[in-house]
Amino acid sequence: MNPRNVEEVLMDFKGRRAGIIKALTKDAELFYKLCDPNHPDLCLHGLPNQQWEVKPSPPSPPPSELPKPLSGINIVRDATSKEEWLSMVALHSDAWLHALASSFSAKCKFVQADRNRLFKKISDMPSIFELIMGGTTKKRAKASNASLP
Repeated sequence: MNPRNVEEVLMDFKGRRAGIIKALTKDAELFYKLCDPNHPDLCLHGLPNQQWEVKPSPPSPPPSELPKPLSGINIVRDATSKEEWLSMVALHSDAWLHALASSFSAKCKFVQADRNRLFKKISDMPSIFELIMGGTTKKRAKASNASLP
């Protein structure tokens, strides 16, 4: 997909986000098994069609127009709890999705109003991390703010 306007970039973002959420929730057991630590440099790819895949990074990455997902998500898999590992993957997936949207925004030469509209719509959605952790970040934020003078 080669999005050309805010609506198409948002549709791409939502599709990839849905795929990643599916990998980290409904398909978490399969995702965990596919991230075998014996296969270095695996990446979780959210696809625009709401699907996901785990595949290795190319040995020497070719120049790309798009940001690449975090490589090596499986390396710390067995060194942390499953919940911590999934939350780490969620955080990195959030960052990758935002980088993709930003890249598409630049490639399409969106004016500031379009960039603001796109990122407002993205910001209105809960992050993958928030969804995976069940709103834990909101509870922490409220507790932190309550302790401020």
